[in-house]
Amino acid sequence: GNPVLLNDRGLCHLIAAQLAPATADFEAASAADPADAEYVSNLALVRALAGNEEAARELWGRVLTPADVHANLEIARASRARFSQDR
Repeated sequence: GNPVLLNDRGLCHLIAAQLAPATADFEAASAADPADAEYVSNLALVRALAGNEEAARELWGRVLTPADVHANLEIARASRARFSQDR
């Protein structure tokens, strides 16, 4: 239940292109500390990689400028094929 450890494990899953477990860990970290910009950003990233751009836009919009939100969405679109939601 420690948000730091949940976030760290989520990053490990993300590096291994395991989107589903990364998402679960980032959701738990963000729920434990919803004001932490890193947790919000990581949750936004997995939402974008899963194709849920509206959720990603809302989350990133809480911690980034509109220009940075747009740039991150572009990067996520280009990277989406590398990540599996089934793993």
